[in-house]
Amino acid sequence: MIKKIKSVVLGGAFLATGIASAITVDENFEGFWYQSDISAGRGWAFDYIPLGPEKGLMFVAGYVYDDMGNPFWVVGSDEVLDGESILEIDLLTVTGGNFDSSSSRTNHPFGSMTVDVESCQSMAVSISGIDSELVSTSEASFTLTPQDAIAGTQRDAAVCPYQQKFTSCPDFATASTQPKTCIVSGTLAGDVTFSNDTNWVLQGGVFVGVDGGTTANLTIEPGTRVLGVTGNDFLAVQRGSKIFAEGTA
Repeated sequence: MIKKIKSVVLGGAFLATGIASAITVDENFEGFWYQSDISAGRGWAFDYIPLGPEKGLMFVAGYVYDDMGNPFWVVGSDEVLDGESILEIDLLTVTGGNFDSSSSRTNHPFGSMTVDVESCQSMAVSISGIDSELVSTSEASFTLTPQDAIAGTQRDAAVCPYQQKFTSCPDFATASTQPKTCIVSGTLAGDVTFSNDTNWVLQGGVFVGVDGGTTANLTIEPGTRVLGVTGNDFLAVQRGSKIFAEGTA
């Protein structure tokens, strides 16, 4: 039985810029995230604002502390396209405002924040070039976990499809020079899965099973990106073999 493809993404051109990635960062990653390896009271809020088809703005606000233990906020944003999972955000602090009257405010650059969205459960963060009178350190690296976990509610596949982070390409594929990308060619045999933590690039004709011979089953997880480089790249399911792909929208 072949299931209808709904949220699996099939593309005809592979981005050569090096920014394409498997995960699409959108509303699935909104909310509060915290540094889970220590009890520090630091947290980050992410808010996704749609700007158009396959395009949005991710706003981030961080609740952190200065060298004297006083809390303050840093904020920033980055425009993101579908298929981008690495965010580059210029952080700043704001001073001079008043609570209930007009005032003159000043924006102060704080540092450059890189967020690698690894899965629905993890973001790897680094902040470099910190130039602030508030803190003495110049860089920081940490991992963020969604605050949902504190309340015992996991962002499972029913809420967010990207449940595992990319580690390496499986035996039936070869690694690409692009991040989190595997190249597939020839004939697939047995039970094979295209997972949504990976960009799958078709090289030439890719056949699921052998026509009239050895059969195969290809499963494509929701949110998976399958791309081609040229007009000669395609995916074909041979007689007796099956493809299973069920989306979330």
